[in-house]
Amino acid sequence: MELKNIDLKKKDFQKYFVFRHIRNWSLISLPLLLIMVVIAFIYRTIYIGFDFLNACYLITFFVAIIYIFTIFKLSKSYENKPYDLRMDKGIYEIRRKNENNRLVTTFKKDLKDFLFFDENKEYYFLFPEKNTTFIIPKNMLSGEDKKYFEAQINKKIEKRKTPWLSRIFNIILSISAILFSVFFLIGVF
Repeated sequence: MELKNIDLKKKDFQKYFVFRHIRNWSLISLPLLLIMVVIAFIYRTIYIGFDFLNACYLITFFVAIIYIFTIFKLSKSYENKPYDLRMDKGIYEIRRKNENNRLVTTFKKDLKDFLFFDENKEYYFLFPEKNTTFIIPKNMLSGEDKKYFEAQINKKIEKRKTPWLSRIFNIILSISAILFSVFFLIGVF
């Protein structure tokens, strides 16, 4: 199987990050926690003055904003860098053009050495390493290529399963963020 000129756009990466954060509930908890931190910062500054706890609130807020900014920057840095994907007998190979405009292999690995894969209705997400993700739009694959691709990844890679402890922690964090945000907004604290 060979796919030529796969060109991911910024929206493809953003959809991946949204999918990942919806999966672990942080899409709900992160904005609410940021709202809570801002409200707590304003409240403490008005009634107590600026102190060490306010500095912690401010640092937490800026770290979260930097995280969100890096997601957008990372998405932008990978867009419009077309690549060719070749897969034969479970060997996953990415080819990109170098400075001489020649196709060179930039990544080659057997699928059995990947950690896991995930998918939604639009994309496949392959994880060769914990912090590396290959995004493959499903609409790039023809019917025959799609069957071959799915057979290879199902045979060699396990589908990602979020550990139950992680799910419970993220759900508790999200519910806490919702409750604390509501309490802050109605003035309980």
